[in-house]
Amino acid sequence: MDPSISSSISRSSHCYADVGAFAREVSRVLAPGGWFTFADMRSKNALAELDRHLEVPGLHLETERNISSEVVAALDHADKRKRDRIGKVWLMRRFMTEFSGAKGTVLYKSLVGGNVVYVARRYRKTE
Repeated sequence: MDPSISSSISRSSHCYADVGAFAREVSRVLAPGGWFTFADMRSKNALAELDRHLEVPGLHLETERNISSEVVAALDHADKRKRDRIGKVWLMRRFMTEFSGAKGTVLYKSLVGGNVVYVARRYRKTE
């Protein structure tokens, strides 16, 4: 396939088996001047490894932001609604609460405390 995609978005790369292979494939299919928008969370200690995975030929990092505070604000805003929905299901309630990032969970506390960082990055495909 020739590079013909003008943009690509990723927001759950922590689930990917090989983030480096994913980034190389994005670089391969993006057209020159195309954009790759990336947003995901990592433990603070894993950010350097994420950087290495995303440093692939053909992709130039244009912008980078820590959006953890915005993610926490969104989690706060949705907390009651999520808890109401999760409360209707008894099976796996504890898992679903943790997975949702509800207030008081390990994930929520890690985001608030800075041990987990949510990053947003934009890469541009070089000519």
